[in-house]
Order: sequence, then structure tokens, then C-alpha cells
Amino acid sequence: MNSETKQDCIESIVRVLERTALWRKSIAANYNDNRNIRAAQTLDKLAVDAAKMTDDDFMLLKDHFDWNSMVWRNAVNQATRQIGFFNRSSNFGAFVRALVHELSLSSRVAA
Repeated sequence: MNSETKQDCIESIVRVLERTALWRKSIAANYNDNRNIRAAQTLDKLAVDAAKMTDDDFMLLKDHFDWNSMVWRNAVNQATRQIGFFNRSSNFGAFVRALVHELSLSSRVAA
């Protein structure tokens, strides 16, 4: 397994998790909805947990991972935006499964 590719995948996911957490925090003041704060906290936790991505989690993602791919970026963005709303899990493995689901939906649309 190419550890550099795994590290690139981790960094790609962490960047989006952190960016989405900041976005959730910024909009929390505009809405009377505590889910934004809880979502931001969960996103921050997932960003930390992503650094410990298991090889099994990476195996689920590696065939899809391409930091330059719009399909990859859109799927990661969609999966992170769902945290705290449609996806209430705070487990990184559950996030990976949700991301794989988004990637499978994107690949069906692209086909």
C-alpha cells in the first residue's frame, strides 16, 4: 500500500472537514439551530480522527481517491455537509462509509 497516497487522502479529507467546520461555526450565529454548533464539533473531531485512518478505511476509498477529481471533491463536500444533520454519527468509520456512498452515487450519475 502506498502510504503517501493514503496520507494525501487523509489530508484531502481533513482539509474539507476543517473547512466545513469553520463554515458551520460561521453560520451558527445566523440561525437559531444548535445543530450547526454540534456539527462543527463533530467535524473537528472527525478531522482529528482522520489522521488515524485505518488501512481498511483507506481500502474503501483508494480506488476513488483523486484530489484533482471533481467527483471526489463533490462527494467529500457532500458527505461533510451532512454531518450533524442527515448523518449524526461521530465515528470516522461511519463517515468513510457515508463518503463511499456519496462516491457511488456520483459514479452512477457520471456513467
